[in-house]
Amino acid sequence: MRDCLGSSNTPRSWTPSVPIGVIVSLSLFAVPALPTYGDGQQKPDAGQEIIDRIRRDWADRSSRVKTLTVRATGTDLVKMGSFKDDPDAAPGYEGLPCDHFSRTSEEFLVDYSRSLFRRTTSMPYVDLTATPPAVRQLDAVWAFDGKHVFFHERSVDKRTKKEPELTIASSTDPFYGSLDVNYDPVAWSVGNVTTMVGTTRVTQLRANLQLLDLRYLHETVVDGRTAHRIRVGRDDLSFMLFDVDVERGSLILRGWSVDLRSNCIPTDIRLKYTYSNNMWCLKKWTSTTSDGRVRSLVVTDFVVNAPIPAKVFHIDPQPGMMVSDLVRRSYYQVGKNGERIPYSRTSGKPIGK
Repeated sequence: MRDCLGSSNTPRSWTPSVPIGVIVSLSLFAVPALPTYGDGQQKPDAGQEIIDRIRRDWADRSSRVKTLTVRATGTDLVKMGSFKDDPDAAPGYEGLPCDHFSRTSEEFLVDYSRSLFRRTTSMPYVDLTATPPAVRQLDAVWAFDGKHVFFHERSVDKRTKKEPELTIASSTDPFYGSLDVNYDPVAWSVGNVTTMVGTTRVTQLRANLQLLDLRYLHETVVDGRTAHRIRVGRDDLSFMLFDVDVERGSLILRGWSVDLRSNCIPTDIRLKYTYSNNMWCLKKWTSTTSDGRVRSLVVTDFVVNAPIPAKVFHIDPQPGMMVSDLVRRSYYQVGKNGERIPYSRTSGKPIGK
């Protein structure tokens, strides 16, 4: 993996493929020792002390990260039988007939100081509207420029013939205004933790956990390291569980969701880190759902506090795009000269033709 910190010379022009220089204090994410008392044992109320420590560590880490660039590549396995009896599939659907193994990639550009966000992904998804349902490869960009959310569906594999689509939505939109579970491990690695996976709002990228949101459970072991299991969330039926390595600045080693109200698929995410240039950097994460889907990514770039131009968080409609503007309630295709050609949502054809 490339070093978390680059050279001190930031290039004049910025592109996602060019390493970015970063200047960070050597004390970034420094880890103080956990207190012991006399015989080396923790006090009886050590659980609350550990909760206090974790909350402080997460808040400190979050405040120190102004911008973040993360790139990762890996694999995505969708198991045979997945989506059996899914309500969006045809009645009697028996699930995927075989395992489906795909390459996957992620790029996250986050400006926490201005609440700006961009995610570029290539990942498989199951198209339940096809007959029979099929696994497609999605190539898409999500972005938030501080005002609007953009979802740019650049392509859905070569077998699907359709124009590139762009959706423009308000930041308050319940679907487009939230970041899905694929962002959570990146957020956790820099101290931004919410009370349930996939609930980070684009307008609040920094977490704001209160002391009452955290509850100490017990000590455990993860990959040979001592960790402390805590619960995050005050709702007894919907919350997160985390195994936290307090001795390394309260790094999250594992996090998984618990939702007793619904039959939603719980997500179990495991994280690994590397120490480089006086800070802990996310090295790898693996997410597993109860239906057997496994997504594993290895980080190739983890860059902190490098400038990111605001323009990368905005997406302009380009010729050939089909645009669904949910803010202005319009649906159109962009012509060769930039003109807007109104389309009917019901017929999928130009209005008047």
